[in-house]
Amino acid sequence: MINGKIDLRNIDELDSDTNLENVKYITKELYKIRGIEVLEEKLDGNKVFFNMDRYNLNSENFVKYLCDNGVLIDNENNGEMCFVINCHVTKEDLDILIELMRLAE
Repeated sequence: MINGKIDLRNIDELDSDTNLENVKYITKELYKIRGIEVLEEKLDGNKVFFNMDRYNLNSENFVKYLCDNGVLIDNENNGEMCFVINCHVTKEDLDILIELMRLAE
């Protein structure tokens, strides 16, 4: 397994209050990133789904870019990506993620 500082893969360890705040935060921040489309109809608990068809990186390069920078995320599924916010993900982690995504815009 690849060791990452931030693991946004499908792990179901929840801390409901913190997770809800973090999900709201990352969703709001994703709306600000050019080329990212948040799939609101698919928001589900601790999962934030998005499409990146118009983003600067394709999904394969995006996953590699994040992994190279210590962020783990699963590959796309039917053209959709998903961040899973578990109890180990902090707001500071999300700030790092958002900054990485902005740098790749």
